[in-house]
Amino acid sequence: MVNLYSIKIKDKEIPVRLNSNRNFKSFRISFNINKGYMNISKPFFMKLIDVKRYIKNNEDLIYAEYLKMLEYKKEVDLKKEKNKRKWITGEKLLYLGKEYDIVINEVDKDIVNLSFESDNKILINIESNLDDEVRRYNILKIVKKILKEKTEEIIYKRLKYWTKTTGISYNSVRVKYVKTRWGSCVKKTKSLNFSSRLVMFPLEVIDAVIVHELCHIIYPNHSKEYWQLVYKFLPKYKEYDNWIKQNMDKFSLD
Repeated sequence: MVNLYSIKIKDKEIPVRLNSNRNFKSFRISFNINKGYMNISKPFFMKLIDVKRYIKNNEDLIYAEYLKMLEYKKEVDLKKEKNKRKWITGEKLLYLGKEYDIVINEVDKDIVNLSFESDNKILINIESNLDDEVRRYNILKIVKKILKEKTEEIIYKRLKYWTKTTGISYNSVRVKYVKTRWGSCVKKTKSLNFSSRLVMFPLEVIDAVIVHELCHIIYPNHSKEYWQLVYKFLPKYKEYDNWIKQNMDKFSLD
């Protein structure tokens, strides 16, 4: 059970997310930098009055940690803003592991479209004289649409190969835009989900994500047996996984 509320300590109104669960063994306080709130996790049997008493007895420490979190969040937000894509000529976008130069072509028509050119360029035609945010929104929308279509083409094609190679079958597959993971598997329904950003990866790395999720249909965990199965089909899996880690800063679209 999760409850949202706030507490006031000195001059700060601190947002709180209280999570009570029967599986929790201990009481814990942490701070979510992205959301800017204090997270409290407690065992289900622990009374709210005991939580409030703990907070009251540790106000100075919590206050100091909250200020530290706010300062760090400010730095993170500034970095995000600095790295935020502007979708202008000269920026780069990964496609099948290669960096393409973005070229923005402003036209007099009410259109926005995207094409891959032969010289490793991505040409985006868009109406001129648009407000910056509207322009950025329209470009981002067409980019996400095209990447999703391209990812679907590859996923469906490569799944045919890998289901035949591994002997592992699935019931459904879905491609959608997600920021938090590249793929997921629901063993019970044998459903596979993939990020529409996968087309930014080299083909062999896309294969690694596909095999990773297919193997979860057999082992819904990361046990020794699971990894043995993955490496059976992809002996260079670690190399592909490292490529993703080394290029994390290139996958953002927002």
